[in-house]
Amino acid sequence: LLSDGRWLLTQCPKRLASVLDDWFSGGMRAGLLQSQFSPQWYWELQVIGQSDREAGKAAMSLESQLRSMPQQIEAWFATEPPHASWRAIALRYPRMLELFGNYARFGVEDGVAIGNGYLPPEAASNLLFASWLALQPGATEMESSGRIPQANQPLTIDQFLARPIVVSFDQQPIEVALQMVAEEANSSLPTGTPKIDFRLDGSAFELAGITRNQQLKSFNMRNKSVRDALTEIARLGNPVPNVAELSSTEQKLIWVTTQDEDSKATIILLTTRQAAQAAEMTIPAEFSDSL
Repeated sequence: LLSDGRWLLTQCPKRLASVLDDWFSGGMRAGLLQSQFSPQWYWELQVIGQSDREAGKAAMSLESQLRSMPQQIEAWFATEPPHASWRAIALRYPRMLELFGNYARFGVEDGVAIGNGYLPPEAASNLLFASWLALQPGATEMESSGRIPQANQPLTIDQFLARPIVVSFDQQPIEVALQMVAEEANSSLPTGTPKIDFRLDGSAFELAGITRNQQLKSFNMRNKSVRDALTEIARLGNPVPNVAELSSTEQKLIWVTTQDEDSKATIILLTTRQAAQAAEMTIPAEFSDSL
């Protein structure tokens, strides 16, 4: 679809082509969508990645993208109001997508990432009609008037950290867990928002006696914010287990937002409290005793 079959995308609305390109450009080899509308609306999406080992990651990515769509639509309409011809439907569209996501289930079967769900048959016509209108040129007042839309304002770091993501695994090294959160956090970003680099402070880990290969278990962040996922990594990876208060000095592992020394770009750093304080970094509220 994204190589030899790319010509097919020229036959559909540009906005749909962009969505498909974003969803399926991450190394997915094949996909199958099937649906039936009686007695209930049932849909199922199957995706095959580069290998069976990628199936879990693909399932989480699809779930994260689906659950972030209501917020993306709301942000779009905030900068470009929907056209009056379908405004009544447009204002309900984010809630339709939210309900669709609430009844969706994702998992892995025989090395294939699977998403499926049931809804009343009436939901299919409502959601598909609203989606088709949203994908058309002229869906917003700005597009229909021929005006050139202004570039979207990039997300602030607080808005970036508040974005909902889906990351779940039984056991992974802490460094791998951090990169899994990074990939989900940087997926489907609004136009104009650059990706943010997530890093592990190797020298701080070494001084604190924390290994990069430390295993995190039972990590389940579904529709939680990026900052919640980072805080959970710090909590599970802390060398002192079961710390009652994250603001305690016993919570040695923390995350911070800081700047790259060379590019001055904002980065997210998984480090230790001692290293952050020594560098005079701002400690996030989750780990601060000044709440």
